[in-house]
Amino acid sequence: MADGPVTTKELLGVDTSDIMRELLTRAKLYVLFEAQQIGRREPSGATAGTLLYAASLLPGISDAELRPYFEELESLISRHGSVELPAEYQVTVETNWTDAWCLAAMLQRPRLASTESINRLAASLLERQELSGGWGLRPDRPGRPHPLFCMPVTIAIRGLNRWQAERSPLVTAAATNLGSYLRRPATEPVLVRVLREAQLRLLGAPPRPAMLDELHAATWQGGDLHLQSVELGRDDQPLWYTTIDRALMIMATRHLWPVLDPVNVRLGGELLDGFEPGRGGWRNHVTDSSICTWRTAESLLAVQFLARDLNKIGATLESWRSRIEEAMTLRSTEGFDVGISFSSQQRDIAAAIRKKLREAGLTVFYDEDYQHELLGEDLTVYLHDTYFRRCRYAIAVLSADFIRSKWSGVLEWRAILTRLQEVRGNFLLPYYIDDVEVPGLSPAIGYLHMRTHSPEQFANVVIRKILGQQSRQV
Repeated sequence: MADGPVTTKELLGVDTSDIMRELLTRAKLYVLFEAQQIGRREPSGATAGTLLYAASLLPGISDAELRPYFEELESLISRHGSVELPAEYQVTVETNWTDAWCLAAMLQRPRLASTESINRLAASLLERQELSGGWGLRPDRPGRPHPLFCMPVTIAIRGLNRWQAERSPLVTAAATNLGSYLRRPATEPVLVRVLREAQLRLLGAPPRPAMLDELHAATWQGGDLHLQSVELGRDDQPLWYTTIDRALMIMATRHLWPVLDPVNVRLGGELLDGFEPGRGGWRNHVTDSSICTWRTAESLLAVQFLARDLNKIGATLESWRSRIEEAMTLRSTEGFDVGISFSSQQRDIAAAIRKKLREAGLTVFYDEDYQHELLGEDLTVYLHDTYFRRCRYAIAVLSADFIRSKWSGVLEWRAILTRLQEVRGNFLLPYYIDDVEVPGLSPAIGYLHMRTHSPEQFANVVIRKILGQQSRQV
């Protein structure tokens, strides 16, 4: 099955639907599910919503299996449109977090819930939107919105737009105001900024290339992942969710960058490494002794998405594993998959190649993307180090202008030739614009010419070489 579709069982060692069935059984309380630690008998409406939302997205879980749980969930929706826990649990706090996840779950499989219940829960949740356009954890604490608490609302709004035959003005207004909140400049950790941008994609906002490039530069630095988990104030949310976990951020970053981008590769690897097969799930934190209900549910969903994303581009399990190893190599060299050396006269050509390579998930050294590193550096040292040590491959856009340039034709070319001699081939990827003789370049090295391959077609060939994929898949 090496060349067949990637399955969650291949990634995890066990089918996600089987783990979900066990989780639904193990974490079940009277009506609700346990918040975090199985066996502690601590109820949580938010966990119920998260668990059922994740289960609803797993193709192996049938309607018949979920129907009893959805019936119980509907029984908890009060007359004023919020999920309320049974009196015996002695928990009366109303949370936007709970209602949003429960609404998202019902919208994922609306045939298992009544239209009246969905409308009542949706109207109540949307009416609690704050003037800022965001949502906080609890409606009794206004003025404290956070992108984390907006995430399930964003998912629910997307579900409402898909469910309704005609878009409701209330839903449209809520989405518009939420988008305004998410676009507001804020001094926040990179992880929270990633959350904001991912939600804008979920709302259908067009990509913001400059913002995505800036976030990627802040997230992937020197061949390593700089995306630290974020601690939230304990007075703002449940004690068991004080940390926005880094590994689960793949649920957000998959909307921003390709599945084979080093950011997603590293996060996906961390996600899979966190699974404990002997215990059937994930812990909330490395210091915890028990398997966490909600974290296992979200992690199962993330694994399902990972398999789906890999299959969408036709990647194999072997190419995924190879990419994980390559990401580790990039960290050891503080490097890039490929660097592009070119004359300024061919910048448009280089930019087109760079765009295509980035869309496939390759890390690319392209000078304009790294002006923050180039500023103030001794460029003779920096550029030599980049092309000689940090790049796995080097693309040279060869032309008369390239040869005349003191940067590409002298400094960068010397570094490329030195590296080429050291590795004895399989490093330089020549792309000719003119019919020129390039000093020091062996005629035995394979090349492509712009006469036969456009910049985009050349980039596709490079992608196939580096990632081993077909051009139609990237």
